[in-house]
Amino acid sequence: MNTRSSQDCPCCGTVAELFFDGGQLPVNSTTLMRSRPAALAEPRGRLRLCVCPGCGFLFNSAFDPARIRMDTDLEETQGFSPTFVRFHEALAADLVRRHRLRGRRIVEIGCGKGEFLALLARMAMGSGHGFDPAFVPGRAGPGQDRIRVEPILFGSAEADRVRGDLFVCKMTLEHIQYPPDFLDLIGRAARASGNAPLVLMVPETLVILDRLQVWDLYYEHCSNFTPGSLARLFRAHGLAPTVLRTAFDGHYLIIEAMPDAAGAITALDLPEEKPQQVVDAARRFGDAARLRLDGWRDRMERWGQAGRKVVLWGSGSRATALANMVGLDDRVQAVVDINPHRRGSYVAGTGHPVVGPADLAEIRPDVVVVMNPVYRDEIAALLRQQGLSPVLEAV
Repeated sequence: MNTRSSQDCPCCGTVAELFFDGGQLPVNSTTLMRSRPAALAEPRGRLRLCVCPGCGFLFNSAFDPARIRMDTDLEETQGFSPTFVRFHEALAADLVRRHRLRGRRIVEIGCGKGEFLALLARMAMGSGHGFDPAFVPGRAGPGQDRIRVEPILFGSAEADRVRGDLFVCKMTLEHIQYPPDFLDLIGRAARASGNAPLVLMVPETLVILDRLQVWDLYYEHCSNFTPGSLARLFRAHGLAPTVLRTAFDGHYLIIEAMPDAAGAITALDLPEEKPQQVVDAARRFGDAARLRLDGWRDRMERWGQAGRKVVLWGSGSRATALANMVGLDDRVQAVVDINPHRRGSYVAGTGHPVVGPADLAEIRPDVVVVMNPVYRDEIAALLRQQGLSPVLEAV
């Protein structure tokens, strides 16, 4: 039984400081909402973000893991975007080359639909073993014949039985309420595999704070890391960081580590900020976040008064957070997504319809709000193909 207080840091136990209350948000923002009534009825949970002065970790003290759905209705993939596919391919090629993975076995914890695991296995001409309750057979793409995925969570039994030459965990640790416990499981499996290296990727929270990206904070991401807090957590659990860097225009934080600290090179490219720097950044964010949301609320109101048709591009967690925090209603006609599996669904909490790029020929928007600036050029090209020239506004 866990006896920790809700405001005690899950990583080091220090009493944390509340810096931002994001109100009530849908608890499952990437789960497919197959009807508007279901989207409007999606349960909400409190986003109550705290920052730890002891280690710099940030977390949602109001998070309840029992409210999260983990099944095949989770539609998290970004693999339909050419921009994201290029990022994935470059990342996979780099890992295969540096870790000499040719013919080796790769384990991915939280592999989603299996695309990255299949890509790694194909590039390495090896094999992959994945774990994810949201896995859907047949969705992994080229290389899927080289992988085996168990549609379950990775737990203690899995740590004891699974062996690999590289352990990968992308965009999963931020969903774990108590990261040290989860990290210990992965470390245990890596040590039992002959001190296999680990590669983890999470959202870069210091960038979120500095850029005032309020819509990058949502209920499911109960654990939020900065370079320093992530490296400190790894070292505290006997894992020596060998790589610490950002990727994808600073949105992602990538760490690589060795279970055998004696054999690791620890000269890292990315500076590790001190905990007080994170506390200061969090306090600045808390003061400015409301003004940022008010600014977008006013902008939407002006567009509505001018009779301009507005759509959001990208129907995942960012759009869900923005729509719910700002309180969007009929001022936004629809939310666009390149992922065909998301079309025909609805945004959790607000019920906005999710459409595909081809549907914009009928809507003919005046303004497209780009939820991730990384995709701006890709979106502009798709709009030009349809003879559309709306104003593009990136959040």
